[in-house]
Amino acid sequence: MAFFVFFSIVLLIYGLINYYIYRRIIPLAGDWKTTFSILFWLLVLMYPAGRILEKQAVSFLSDFMIWVGAFWLAIMLYALLWVLISDFYRLLGLLIPGLKNLSKALSLELKLIISGVIVLLPVIVGYINANHPRLVHFEVPARVEKKLRLTFLSDIHLGTTASKVKIERIKALVEKSRPDLLIYGGDVLDEDVSPVERKKIGYDLLSYKAPLGVYAVTGNHEYIGGAPHAVSFLKSFGIVVLQDEWVIIDSSLIIAGRKDKDGARFGGGNRKTVHELLSNVPSDLPVLLVDHQPFDIDEKAQANIFLNLSGHTHHGQLWPLNLITRAIYEQSHGWLERGTSLYYVSCGAGTWGPPLRTSSRPEVIVIDLIPQSK
Repeated sequence: MAFFVFFSIVLLIYGLINYYIYRRIIPLAGDWKTTFSILFWLLVLMYPAGRILEKQAVSFLSDFMIWVGAFWLAIMLYALLWVLISDFYRLLGLLIPGLKNLSKALSLELKLIISGVIVLLPVIVGYINANHPRLVHFEVPARVEKKLRLTFLSDIHLGTTASKVKIERIKALVEKSRPDLLIYGGDVLDEDVSPVERKKIGYDLLSYKAPLGVYAVTGNHEYIGGAPHAVSFLKSFGIVVLQDEWVIIDSSLIIAGRKDKDGARFGGGNRKTVHELLSNVPSDLPVLLVDHQPFDIDEKAQANIFLNLSGHTHHGQLWPLNLITRAIYEQSHGWLERGTSLYYVSCGAGTWGPPLRTSSRPEVIVIDLIPQSK
């Protein structure tokens, strides 16, 4: 029931935003209002309708609808911002006559060109940016006897809108990093596994083997698409999925993985507290905790965890949504220190919804754990 209410609210907000944009730009359509209206609302329906169709039968049609609809989500955001700015400008024009006269001096054609550039330019640049992930390297002192390199990938979102080029570049960066250990920080899959299986999206990446193993935790999107199927799919590649579990790596490091915070909402049951998860870990080994969503920071600090890795936020993915994630999360992207614990929140390697990024560059994280100075 909570799931239904949540998505009903999301769809309502989505509809209201589009209606506001429509009401503001329909006067510009002139004699083409009917044609424009049909095309506009078709674009609005593309993404939700494509997702529904995909769950029934994955096909070229569902792929097309999702791709078009995904780009519309980004266009909608920047169209909304431009309309809000335009309305604010009109309001100022009532107070400052000179501004109103300046607006009248511009032809309709010029206004349309300016608006098109302002709305579409960030979409184009963001798409290019999203397809060029970067390698980010850090060194972290730890209670280890020898250097251990781990590569951390979060929020790849393998699915219909995950381009082959982007996945190949992510894999190339993983290979370049030559990790001892590869960790997926959740949201490996976008939603339903079906389109991934049908087109074998990301199979080469998922098949990568690291000397000390490949581990993953579930993210909220694994639960949205069906956690049992998602976990089974990841395990078929030899990936160890840690669901409120911990393992000892090379007799020198403990990796603990939590179920996602939203798992219970999607029928995945309640997860253990950090204390419950780590109650029996050997005290002589450093603990690295992987938790998809960057919450419970104080609880983790009290558990004497030396390194916490998270993702989920995408750092907003699209500017200015990163301002919202900064308000929601204590750390939206980057490093945070609390007591003796370090936290890194990755902005992710992939995208959700619109296949573009304008608030950050996608990243593959490489962390060298180096012996502490004695």
